[in-house]
Amino acid sequence: MGKDYYKILGVEQDADAKTIKRAYVKLIHQFSPEKDPKRFQEIRDAYEHLSTPDRKEGDLFAVSIPDDPTAKQLYHMMYNCLKDGQDQEAIGLAEQSIDLFGESEGFVYTLARAQLRAGNTGKAVKNFEKLVRQYPDQAHYRQELAFAYLARGYGNKALAAFRDAYKMGVRNPEFLNLYSLTCQNRDAAEEGCRVLIEQIRLCKNNIGENIEYLIDAFLGRAVMAGEESNRALESDFLAFVEDASLYIVEYEETIARIVGAMMSIRAMIDDLDCDYFRRLISQIRKSLPNGGDQSLWDGQLETLVMRQFDCDKRIAPIVKDACWIFDDPYDKQKTQQFAELDLKLHMLEEWPVIQTQFQIIKQDYPDYYQYFQDFVAELEQTPDVDSMRQRMLKDYVRLARQFEEAPYFKDYPERLKSLYHVSWDSNANGAYRRDGKKIGRNDPCPCGSGKKYKNCCGRN
Repeated sequence: MGKDYYKILGVEQDADAKTIKRAYVKLIHQFSPEKDPKRFQEIRDAYEHLSTPDRKEGDLFAVSIPDDPTAKQLYHMMYNCLKDGQDQEAIGLAEQSIDLFGESEGFVYTLARAQLRAGNTGKAVKNFEKLVRQYPDQAHYRQELAFAYLARGYGNKALAAFRDAYKMGVRNPEFLNLYSLTCQNRDAAEEGCRVLIEQIRLCKNNIGENIEYLIDAFLGRAVMAGEESNRALESDFLAFVEDASLYIVEYEETIARIVGAMMSIRAMIDDLDCDYFRRLISQIRKSLPNGGDQSLWDGQLETLVMRQFDCDKRIAPIVKDACWIFDDPYDKQKTQQFAELDLKLHMLEEWPVIQTQFQIIKQDYPDYYQYFQDFVAELEQTPDVDSMRQRMLKDYVRLARQFEEAPYFKDYPERLKSLYHVSWDSNANGAYRRDGKKIGRNDPCPCGSGKKYKNCCGRN
């Protein structure tokens, strides 16, 4: 009984070629040869069968078989078995043919293909290696060997075979797609990007036919791009969006992923070109009916603002950290309270330096300023910052005992000591007055480090 190739790819029986190709490209990334080589090969077999259902013998690749009626009949029978998904029957016929006529090229090749499709990847690898040795100038066997290595899980050998086939001129879209995927999995990102650039160059001449491979190539480049290649990617992708406006409707979510990946890379290298991304998103939305999914692209614009805020060198790291802590006014858990107090105390120490930064946030990031406005207003209106700090410190010390460490006291240990200083009370008959309970040398340090006071903040 033949395999249900439609079920393997997760498509309906009446799926068209575009739907089949889209399902295939998606699944080979989901089930990569590194993670699940058996499932990967099953997906490749299903796509190979469904993408060329009416292929005739010899159409794909010309092979030699003995000039004998029986040999030709056996070859015809094993080919039909492969076409119908009867892999084990094809293996049996190929082995029978080899016993009768020897290791003819056509029989060994058909046997290797059937073994690969049946999951006998080890035997398939050996037969494809045999073909490569016997026919070293045949680029097709190099390609098939690379695919077999992938199915077997031999990533390094697969990469070497892909490189050999590429040097020999193999450039079909499936080959380039799997070559780049192997580069990605073997930490050869720069090489993978070069392969994808070549794939885009070849496929863009027929965008409608190759739209799945083009989208996937740009997604792969976005994932693997470095600083220099990312700049080239941005230029190429904007041109692609303009040229492919008639075809990108069905790929809106994937295109949004590409945009998000490019923004992430730019943010990581602190070189975010916000004008470019606004122009890109505007161009994409023009190409989509009714501007596309509004919530999806509004979310991308919000992410752009967030990335821009993170990359803004005018704003101190402590202020950026505070923004993400302050943005949930409804979270009143002790962890949240402690984190807020810690950041507020840090900002009090740096207030003369960071005061002007809040005006920048107010002007350029009004949605974020709302998280700070109460704290800033309180600071600007208070006549005594020291008294404000002391009030906050009392709550901070109380909460610090419940956590492993108190970052503020580690950065400003003198503030901890000031809480427990001994002062002279001239109104109490010359007696000494202690502002708080005395900390014993062997008591736990109030900073929350877990050490004894004498070995921590009391050491100095």
